[in-house]
Amino acid sequence: MKHLGQTRSALHGSHAVITPETFVRTALAEWPGSAIVLHIAPVVGLGARFVQFTAEMPAGAQATESVYQRFAFVLSGEVDVAVGGETRTLREYDYVYLPAGEKHMLTAKTDARVSVFEKPYQTVEGVQAPGVYWGNERENPGYPFEGDDHLIARKLLPDEPAFDFMVSTMSFAPGASLPYAEVHYMEHGLLMLEGEGLYKLEENYYPVTAGDIIWMGAHCPQWYGALGRNWSKYLLYKDMNRHPLG
Repeated sequence: MKHLGQTRSALHGSHAVITPETFVRTALAEWPGSAIVLHIAPVVGLGARFVQFTAEMPAGAQATESVYQRFAFVLSGEVDVAVGGETRTLREYDYVYLPAGEKHMLTAKTDARVSVFEKPYQTVEGVQAPGVYWGNERENPGYPFEGDDHLIARKLLPDEPAFDFMVSTMSFAPGASLPYAEVHYMEHGLLMLEGEGLYKLEENYYPVTAGDIIWMGAHCPQWYGALGRNWSKYLLYKDMNRHPLG
C-alpha cells in the first residue's frame, strides 16, 4: 500500500519511528560514492543532539575522518578501517569507536552497509578523552537485564567517564519485554537489527521490525515487547556521563 501513501513511519515532538519504505538516499562529502540515509539529526521537528545514519557503501568507496566522534557498526559486507598506523577489516556486527578529529579512513572491501552515530565530544576538566575502541557484538556475552535471562543487554563501549555516550544492544526472547515503562533525560537512537515487536512511545503503540529506526527524545515514555517466534535485537545509542547543563 506504500504507493497509496501508507506508511508505519510517524513523527511526534518526543519521538519518531522511521521505516525503510520511507528512506531517501542522499550524499555526504565525507562519504564520496556512498548512498547515505540520514535518519536522526538536530533539525526542526527532531531535536536530537546527535546524528544517526546508514552508509550504503559500494566496493571501493571510502570515508574520511570527522570533526565529531564516530561509532561505526557493520551491518553487512566488509570494511577496512585504517587508523593510528594499523588497518583492521570489520565484518558483520564488528564495530569501531573513533574519537573526534582522529585521522582515519574507512574503505569498503565489498558492498557494505554501516550504521553510524556521530556526536560532538563534550570535554570534562580532568577527564581524558577516549581513544580508538574496537569490538564485535556477537563476542560480547552480555548480562541479564534486571536479572531477566530472557532479556540480554550488551554494552559495546566501556562504561567510563571518558565516554559521553553509550551504544548497546538489547536482545529479547519471544514474549520478553522491558520490565517497566522508562522515562528519563537521556535520548535514544535505535536501529532494529533482528526480529519484531511492539514499541510503546508516549501513548502510541508501534509495530516494529528489522530495519526500522526510532528516535526517543528526553523524557519520552518508552517500553518494548518482543513478538514472533525468534529473538529480537536492537542497537541503541544514549548520551551519558555528562551534566545536562553542559
